Amino acid sequence: MTFSLPQGVEDRVRRDLAAFADSRTQIEFSGNEFRWTLKRTARVLKMLELGDSDVPTRVEFEGQEFTYPDFFASEQIGALAWLAEEIERSLAILKSSYPTEIIPAKVRVEDKPDVTTFGHALSDIAAADTDRTSLVFLQGRAGDGKSTSLVDLAQKQAADYAARKIDFLYLYIDAQGRALSRLDEAVALILDDLNSNFRYQSLAVLTRLGLVVPVVDGFDELLGSGGYAEAFASLEAFLFRLEGHGTVVTSARSTFYQQSALSRAAARLSGASTSVNIVIHNIHLLPWDREATQQLLKQLGAAKYLLGDSLDPRDTDLYEAAAQHIGVGADEILSSPLLTGAYASLLAEQGISHPSGSVVEAAIRALVQREIKDKLLGAHGDQILNERQFEQLFAAVAEEMWWQETRTLDDDTLLVVADITLEQLGIDKSKAGALLGKLSSNAVIELGEGARKLSFRHEIYFSFFLGNYFKNAVLTASRKELARLISRSVLPATLARQCAWLLQGGVELNRYLGGLAASLGESAASDLINTNRGALIGGVLRHSQEIIAPLTVSQAIFSATDLSGVQANGLVFQDCRFDEVDMTGMEAPTATFRGCSFHMPLVDEATNLNFKGLRLGEEIIGLRVRRGGQESTLYRTAQDKEFLERLGLRDAGSQPVRPLGDRELRVLDTVQRVVRLASRSMYFSEEDLENRKLPRDILPIGAKHRIWAVTDKQRSGMRALYRLNKAPESLIAGATGGSFDADVVAFWEDMFKLY
Repeated sequence: MTFSLPQGVEDRVRRDLAAFADSRTQIEFSGNEFRWTLKRTARVLKMLELGDSDVPTRVEFEGQEFTYPDFFASEQIGALAWLAEEIERSLAILKSSYPTEIIPAKVRVEDKPDVTTFGHALSDIAAADTDRTSLVFLQGRAGDGKSTSLVDLAQKQAADYAARKIDFLYLYIDAQGRALSRLDEAVALILDDLNSNFRYQSLAVLTRLGLVVPVVDGFDELLGSGGYAEAFASLEAFLFRLEGHGTVVTSARSTFYQQSALSRAAARLSGASTSVNIVIHNIHLLPWDREATQQLLKQLGAAKYLLGDSLDPRDTDLYEAAAQHIGVGADEILSSPLLTGAYASLLAEQGISHPSGSVVEAAIRALVQREIKDKLLGAHGDQILNERQFEQLFAAVAEEMWWQETRTLDDDTLLVVADITLEQLGIDKSKAGALLGKLSSNAVIELGEGARKLSFRHEIYFSFFLGNYFKNAVLTASRKELARLISRSVLPATLARQCAWLLQGGVELNRYLGGLAASLGESAASDLINTNRGALIGGVLRHSQEIIAPLTVSQAIFSATDLSGVQANGLVFQDCRFDEVDMTGMEAPTATFRGCSFHMPLVDEATNLNFKGLRLGEEIIGLRVRRGGQESTLYRTAQDKEFLERLGLRDAGSQPVRPLGDRELRVLDTVQRVVRLASRSMYFSEEDLENRKLPRDILPIGAKHRIWAVTDKQRSGMRALYRLNKAPESLIAGATGGSFDADVVAFWEDMFKLY
């Protein structure tokens, strides 16, 4: 039987057979038969029927009839049934090492609103892209389960293929930590591990025919001396051989570099040949939701530590219990299976007695250990950085962000900072180059807002690395170096707490406090230095689990510092300033305040302090008191003599307290609302009062007594602008006779007369 075989079909069959034939075999075609050599045996493939596509519809091989794809899947050629069993077996062994059953992750396909599973997303893509090559890019954060999702998908698909329930395989290609630079190397290794019946060259044929979908896990780790360019070049070559058919899945962390490079590669290939048509699908692996995390916590046995024996975990929100126990950073830790697993391990080791800081530290260190041991590897699979070096590298990144007063860096700045730091650490140039190439896809880094911007993926990482940097600086730097460091910028609110959490033992704690307790000298930046000193000292007093030894603190400024619940003896504060400090529940009865000043501190019934020698209205301007969920401000001891005397406070003068009735309280409330308005911006106007339904006639009274002044500035379309002249706390204190400013006294006399 003679076939009139179109040249395109003949060429297509020749290329497909050559991918499986022995090396240097000639593919001969005569009549309706192709002849070639496979495993040193002459083979014949007969064409039985042609269709409309570029391949035959039916063929005959060794007495058996096949569809064209089934011929390549057959035992004699691709042996995909055998391969399916090998894939299922090897991945089942891998899954058996996981601590729990795999919980299906949720994904969202880019530009589509629905949340689905990865398997369903791939099925929808394959159904829509029958006439083009689909390049699927699974993106997700480190530790969110990309690998487990891919392993689970490939293992279940292999089991179904072996049971003849489906007609294609996912070939899981683990490129993680293999120190490879090319896709063909990664594929060759996995095919060898699986004892497959075909070589790397054959995979393109099986993929083009829809029989195999390669799944490259960790495409961002296909980095050798050639960097991303070489990794993408090998992928481009493979995609070109698919000739506009088939599906390839890659996974990588969510960064600018991989996605932009893939898009450029796809556009370049599609424009290079009419037979190549590639479309990229970005699938985003979502952080875990409450339901998935709760399920994982149950599987990890966290319920018995969080709930004890008294509660049934089926009736309790285990996620909420964990979130309350973790505190700061719970949203990040409980959104990641890796970090949740680290938290559960800490529960099993230490129970629930450990503080929030140790939970955050344990979670971050689990991520760091995975990164340095499994991800950041040299060309020979060797570890490049140890844990200390990794922390120093990202401490430098965090310091640069703090210095620039930002949480994002452009990629060029990030690379410069990292390059300098790696050189200081003495990292070999070639290894440093590999690290720099992977920097944007590091576990603790993510895309920031704006093009080519990178940031830490959560505030806890920024605080952890910067906290390590500052802790070590306080412990080791000279006084001059420390003063220079903390004079740069205001420290983040979370840093003081993080430093306290990172201190190891009482000896290190005392050294740390000793480095901060005394003044670091006078300079133009003294206020900033002393404010940062106060923040760092306050962080230790509030968050350290160690017993604080007797301590004398000099010339520190505690600005909005949280000292609530602090328990300490032997504290001496000399010439310190306390501005709006929270001292509720503070238990320090022996604390001494010498030459100190307070502005609006907050106390409650549980506060146990002795302000002996300090006067309300002089050293202490306004004392906020919290009772029964309500907060009030006292300016004179006579307002609550018994409570204030218990704190050791006395009045600054003998002027009697003015009692306030309902009418006076309404006037006070009106003035407070105006003061709040005036405090929020530099200027306010009559129109601002109208918009808030406040009486306008208060303005001339205040102007008369120089409470506020009319400015020369004008807003377009608005009336005169006013600027507050008096300190808000002094003005409000005057309502009860707690101010000695004649202007304030006269203002309140007029207000109470007129209203």
